[in-house]
Amino acid sequence: MRADDVMTTEVYCVGPETSVKEVATLLLRRHVRGLPVVNADGTLAGMVTEADLLAIGCAPDPRRHARRDLIVAGMAADHVDASGRSEDRRIVAEIMSTPVVTARADADLADLARIMLSRHLTRLPILDDHNRLVGLVSRRDLVRLLARTDADIADDVRQVLVDWCAEVPPAISVVDGEVTLAGPAAALPDLLLALIRAIPGVIAVHVPAQPR
Repeated sequence: MRADDVMTTEVYCVGPETSVKEVATLLLRRHVRGLPVVNADGTLAGMVTEADLLAIGCAPDPRRHARRDLIVAGMAADHVDASGRSEDRRIVAEIMSTPVVTARADADLADLARIMLSRHLTRLPILDDHNRLVGLVSRRDLVRLLARTDADIADDVRQVLVDWCAEVPPAISVVDGEVTLAGPAAALPDLLLALIRAIPGVIAVHVPAQPR
């Protein structure tokens, strides 16, 4: 399957000039851990996440460090520039993560899963050919595929066999996402077995040993 088969297309976004306070409120209200940041033309500018907010939202508490005056003073100085003005960041453009790992709408879901795992990402923005945001694929979207019913998986397996198998197809059964092929026609070509394994929700494909 492709990214555009499962991606969420109604994605709530914020602009680079959105206030940090507003973003924090939106994350809590919508029960999400991050939001895409898009420019006025729809192109992706970055991502703002809970981690970005934590980096600016946890200033040292002087009460906790009351006996460490020098350390507290040094930490406080780090938050003030030469003009004496506070360096607290106030808009998304100053705290968002960029550049962002993205994918195209026709990307293979297996590739997206590998990217998320290797980069420790919980979501991937999906862009069109003009680098405009068109959707978002999350880990939950991919996990949802594993929850497909055995009946739906069996229907997809039968369709693959009809489309690709010129001979009489083998008998199939699906239990907990594991596909078992049986009968004289179960010895399928590797390409056909790979197509069955690629069906969303398939955990494994079993082909009983054929008698000699």
